[in-house]
Amino acid sequence: MSAGRMGAPSWRVAACLLIALLANVPHVGWCADTLEETLDATFLAGLRHRRLFALAEKQCELRLADKTLSATDRGEITVEAIRTFTEHARNAATDERAELVKRAHDVAARYAAAHPEHSLVFLVRTQEALADSMLGELARLEAEVAAEPGERMNEARKLSRSATRTLEQVDRQLAEFLPQRFRKPAKDDELSVEQLAALQHQVRLQAARALRNLALAYDESSDDRIASLAKGGQLLEASLRQIGPEMPLFVPLCLELSAQQRLLGKGDAARETLSRLSASQVSSEQQLAARAETARLALALNRLDDAEKLIALDSRLTGSAEADWDFCRLEVLLARWRERAARKQDVDELQQQALQWLDEIERDHGPFWKLRGDLLLVRLGGAAGTRNPDLVARTADSLVAQGRFDEALAAYDDALGQARESRREAAVFVLGYKSGLLQQKRERHVEAANRLRDASLAAPSQPKAAAAHLAAAWNLAQEMRRDSSAAEGEQGERYEAWLREHLEKWPADESSNEARVWLGSWLAVAGRWRDATPLFRAVPESSSQRLVAWRGALRAALKTLDDRETLASERENFARETLEWLDATTPPQDPTAADSLSLATLRFRCEAAQPGHGAAAQRALDAWENATLPQYLETIDWLRSLQANATDDRRRELATLTLAAIERTRAVAGTTLTAPQQRQLEGASADSLAKVGRRAEAIDAFRKLATVEPTNGDVQQSLAELYESGTTPADGQLALDQWRRIAAKSPPRSPRWFRAKLGVATALLRTGQRDEAIKFIRFLQTSPPGLEGTPWAADFEKLLK
Repeated sequence: MSAGRMGAPSWRVAACLLIALLANVPHVGWCADTLEETLDATFLAGLRHRRLFALAEKQCELRLADKTLSATDRGEITVEAIRTFTEHARNAATDERAELVKRAHDVAARYAAAHPEHSLVFLVRTQEALADSMLGELARLEAEVAAEPGERMNEARKLSRSATRTLEQVDRQLAEFLPQRFRKPAKDDELSVEQLAALQHQVRLQAARALRNLALAYDESSDDRIASLAKGGQLLEASLRQIGPEMPLFVPLCLELSAQQRLLGKGDAARETLSRLSASQVSSEQQLAARAETARLALALNRLDDAEKLIALDSRLTGSAEADWDFCRLEVLLARWRERAARKQDVDELQQQALQWLDEIERDHGPFWKLRGDLLLVRLGGAAGTRNPDLVARTADSLVAQGRFDEALAAYDDALGQARESRREAAVFVLGYKSGLLQQKRERHVEAANRLRDASLAAPSQPKAAAAHLAAAWNLAQEMRRDSSAAEGEQGERYEAWLREHLEKWPADESSNEARVWLGSWLAVAGRWRDATPLFRAVPESSSQRLVAWRGALRAALKTLDDRETLASERENFARETLEWLDATTPPQDPTAADSLSLATLRFRCEAAQPGHGAAAQRALDAWENATLPQYLETIDWLRSLQANATDDRRRELATLTLAAIERTRAVAGTTLTAPQQRQLEGASADSLAKVGRRAEAIDAFRKLATVEPTNGDVQQSLAELYESGTTPADGQLALDQWRRIAAKSPPRSPRWFRAKLGVATALLRTGQRDEAIKFIRFLQTSPPGLEGTPWAADFEKLLK
């Protein structure tokens, strides 16, 4: 820090303090003479103006973490951090404010502990007190419209007293410190005497404001109210006796004194105080603040026409006081509303003007001013006995901000009933939507779902109706996630029905693409892959849901083709349709390796599922990349499953593809195959070799398997059938021996036992043992219980003939 900064004249310090005062933002500060030294404050002020509080807080944390900061620099950043937390708190929901103010206290305490003797501690403690003052003001405003204000009003008094005590203590300490500083030479890194003196006047101003808020927390006739206002006036008058009209703080001190006198009912004194201000010494921002206080004084004196003339003046004055000026204009408008309501005159036009003006205040000045306006509007509506859904909705909004959710919900329902009676479709939707989102926030998902759906169906043409309906389905999903048994019952049925309802009501809305994905995923979980497929495919390529829908479509198609219960003709039709969809669809840009593999797998299966597409299926198989061993094994099993009930030509086609898949599998697996996987491949290979007519290779393969798995009946039977298909006597003898072994090891009268007996009889006949074959068949027919009534009787009778 430069020595020049410490020697800044007191009028420059006061000017810097005044800028903050007129902004109606709790802040005190001291000026800097160099641009470099104001960069932090300027940057943080910009972030706060845009209500980027989290970013401003992070910036403060980063600066305070710098261990090379001087005590002065650290003090300045500490003040900015406290101010940031305070502004964030006053724009935050009720349940978030206390934590933010606590963080302001914490950062102040850290500076005070590290630099207890530094003069900037006075500034830090003053800014810290303003955090409590702000929180107390909001608590009071909210208590004024509460059904049971006691607890909230007590909190407002407690916070205002805390701020007042801190500020009065700083005032006393400054009064003791200043004479000592006069006797000592100035230090470069400390506040000068002039700066400390200006700060003391600022402290008294802020203490008076805190006392005013404390006073307003009591009834008008209360002694505590009168005492607090009187005490605040004494602090202000003490400062006004010490500074002249040329000082920048003179104007805000006069304005605050006028406000205190106005609340005490001293209209003449307040008017006299305002008359001490002259246009020549008042800046444009101060003019705006003075005009607002003059209008409020006119309202207090029941001179409503004068107040309206003041706010009707063409004002090109702008600046940090503009928010309070706009709020004053709202106060005057509501005063006229109150006056007309008392005369039983129509106030609808004034209501609409007030609501519109409050929306503009929120747009221009943020949530804090909206909350203040809402509370003022609600209080007026209650006093005037006005039943209007917009006013009741404002009540509900303010209750939500205070965290009083049950009361807010009741208010929303009241406003909703009024809106329905007056057939205001837009209001019905907004109120139902807000109440549904409130229950969603409270994780009461079933009630949230019902409210959101009702709102969307009551006004389906509203811009957010589709979003509300989709949110209803989302809440049902959250309830089912919390209670898995709900998904199997009525809730699951409702979820599916609501999603289908969404597609019917808003088919062209982008939200319907999300609904298609949700419904498709729901059906997929239930194993209804065929039903899920068209939903995924219906999502257009332009949709934000396109990638997840495309992946869902691939998975659903693969699962549909894999369904062993699907008829061959249905599978063939589905495969053909899927190929047409693949050819007409552009894959998403930069698909992942998993996406590419799924796409290649699906194309192969679609080709393989259609008779006569063997060559195309082979090309698709060759195009596979990065397929894993389990995927190859699954594909081989799938190809073999397709052979059931197929024609001989179809079996040969599928067997050829199976052999190709086996070859690729072995190449991929190398030596990593487990013993079960090895046997699976050998069995599939032997079976496929037999189907494509490579009988000798098939026999060798089955012999090896039969040796390894002597108790595997399927392997033993396949080998016997291969022997049986031969035409030489040697083949017949091999078949005879093999069938006898199978018969001996199969449970009597089991399907395999009957098949083995038939094989023995056939082999006897083919080896020239005709009489033995006849005797063998007759024995089976006559030995109890015989063959009568079995599905094998006809086969044996045919062979006998």
